Amino acid sequence: MGYVVDDKSNPFKGQQIRSIQTSTPRNTMPLHYAVALFDEATDKQLALLIAIGHYTGVRLSEAYSGVIKINGGQVSLCIADDGGKTKAATRQIPVHDHLWEVLQGSGMLDLESGKIRWTAPNSDALGKRFGHFKRRYFASIGVDDRPYMFHSFRHAFSTYLVNSFSELKASELTGHDRGSSSATELGRTYYKGLDWEEKKMMIQSLPLLDSQT
Repeated sequence: MGYVVDDKSNPFKGQQIRSIQTSTPRNTMPLHYAVALFDEATDKQLALLIAIGHYTGVRLSEAYSGVIKINGGQVSLCIADDGGKTKAATRQIPVHDHLWEVLQGSGMLDLESGKIRWTAPNSDALGKRFGHFKRRYFASIGVDDRPYMFHSFRHAFSTYLVNSFSELKASELTGHDRGSSSATELGRTYYKGLDWEEKKMMIQSLPLLDSQT
């Protein structure tokens, strides 16, 4: 179109475009690895983080800032109450029975505020701790750790729910925009959402982080 004349060099030559995947792709976290990471966690903080990732499918920043709310026996992890990445990112995820056991056993939950007392100063620091642990574990079993990240728990969580229920229902628990899902326009228009019991049933259907099962 004549915006760049022929004698000018390309200013973007040699620059990596971040949106293009050039490294090892991120994979879904296989259940046997999730169980092993949970069992091998070197402290309660890492074990709790892994359990939250597996049973809620939240992003690392959401795991760090999420708040536990208890209302009439209903225990939920509240995400992005003050506004999130998208409108759909604000959501309440029922806490799986096993995750509740891990939370209580960790001694890290402040029942009054509902906040988790992470020892890491921020989510980046928490992510680095998980990354160091994850690399050591996979190195010990001779497996390349690069395809597996904390976000891999989110991929697995979404896969479990979509396979057992539907993408439209799963979107309420993953925080994805329902309008962009593969559901039909008819489904998006008349879908009224999930009640607590159905959300709880979906979460309880997730495979356990238990090496005995």
